[in-house]
Amino acid sequence: MHFGILGPLVISDHSGSRPLPAARQRVLLAALLLRPGFVPSDSLAELVWDGRPPAGATTTLRSYVMRLRRALGPLGPRLETGPGGYRLLITDAELDAHRFVRLYEHGAGEVREGSPTAGLAALDQALALWRGPALADIACAVLHHEEAIRLCELRLDVRELRVEALLRLGRTGTAVAELRKLTARHPERERFWALLMTALSRSGRPSEALAVYHRVWRHLAEAIGVEPGPELRELHRRILHGDTAALSWVAC
Repeated sequence: MHFGILGPLVISDHSGSRPLPAARQRVLLAALLLRPGFVPSDSLAELVWDGRPPAGATTTLRSYVMRLRRALGPLGPRLETGPGGYRLLITDAELDAHRFVRLYEHGAGEVREGSPTAGLAALDQALALWRGPALADIACAVLHHEEAIRLCELRLDVRELRVEALLRLGRTGTAVAELRKLTARHPERERFWALLMTALSRSGRPSEALAVYHRVWRHLAEAIGVEPGPELRELHRRILHGDTAALSWVAC
């Protein structure tokens, strides 16, 4: 069985996909996928009705659980009833979010230990699991706040580490192109700007690197009224004074 939450909810097995059109059943499944162990019925009701469970929600929840068991087909028995709650037994390999985290951890280990090629391959596999925004069709503000945002941040961490792997491999042109997109989409993330400045410096383009610093300085000042952090300021100082150590100063 395969479950996917890195995009719209997906349920599939050897016979193909298993549709789950009911919105509240999708929330129920997503909650069980993301909450290990038995989840109390009251907690599930809060999620399924997005903080506004009606009278008799526990009884209705039992009905939803029975329908979800049927939708899971042969794996329906994995949706277990326990004291005051329910749990869904899955392995890490069956949920795309779990595989994503494992690939990220593996890729990070390879990059940090001096194997950027292997690390890059694992990170690319991790990013390929995404089919859109996490929990894209799950109507639950709590799950989006607690889980979708966390997964989105991890996705950015993977993209950051992927650029570091490219720089370790000497693929500065590819890194610069990727970082221009990332800084445009996520201007609040200073690490992307630092990596762009580093990539430009390593490409023999220090004037462009300095221009990048002034651009991010203006953005931060206008958007949130702060100056760049110490990493960016130190990198700017080194490039400005022609310190060749700037080419390797940002850890990657």
